[in-house]
Amino acid sequence: MDRSAITDHYLTAGSEYLEALRRLELDPEGLMWAVDTVSGQKVLLLITSLFDIAGPLKLSELLFRAYNASATPKDISPFIVEMHSPQQDFVDSFYSIYTIRIEESGTGKMIELGPMHLGPYTIFRDWVYQFRAPSVAKPSLDHRFRRFERKVQALKAA
Repeated sequence: MDRSAITDHYLTAGSEYLEALRRLELDPEGLMWAVDTVSGQKVLLLITSLFDIAGPLKLSELLFRAYNASATPKDISPFIVEMHSPQQDFVDSFYSIYTIRIEESGTGKMIELGPMHLGPYTIFRDWVYQFRAPSVAKPSLDHRFRRFERKVQALKAA
């Protein structure tokens, strides 16, 4: 597995996807490309505490609605977005590995560290757009989810 699995085109689209999510009031704890080593397919991992509040079905419905209203990049089908809770074990493991690898870089500059293997995923550092530990209390999460839901429901279908 090498970096060529995710082309520059998809790296740009992923960055645009993160900006689109933020405009819709969903600022995820994590967003990154990965290759599922079981299927060999590229996936965009979306890690959000809202997964725990709304559940995967409701989040999927909202992401599909945003996609159909052209509020997210057309190059990223909701079918390739895999949602996860920051509470899942593999996410916690990834946070430990990711943090150690950032510290290894010393000055904060990007250095070649090779792929990270977590569960069924292979991830390179430069495929990670955002990753941070969750630190939001449940009442605030409920509020964040309602803002995201209202923004998406206000969209007109394309």
